[in-house]
Amino acid sequence: MKEKINLIGQKIDFLNYNFETNDKRIYIEVEGKSIDEKLDIQMFDILKRWDFEKINIDNAKVTLGHKALIGRELVNQDIENVRLIIWEIFKKKSVEKFINI
Repeated sequence: MKEKINLIGQKIDFLNYNFETNDKRIYIEVEGKSIDEKLDIQMFDILKRWDFEKINIDNAKVTLGHKALIGRELVNQDIENVRLIIWEIFKKKSVEKFINI
């Protein structure tokens, strides 16, 4: 029986407090029960052909998110305000994507 390996792609915009893109990254995660060091190296060699790099501390989500929000307090809002903020970001990013096609 063949093992199943999942490739999960994510394109992420890191936003500042003005909801402007501060940085962007494209991540691909490789998941599977049979992932070992040899298979990890083989998968990385394949993905490197398309200029993907392994995640390190400098381009990890937590590092880039912290950089985007440096010097700011965490949002302390009720859940309805958070929902409205997320909706506004979604609309803005949807328009940017449509314009950039």
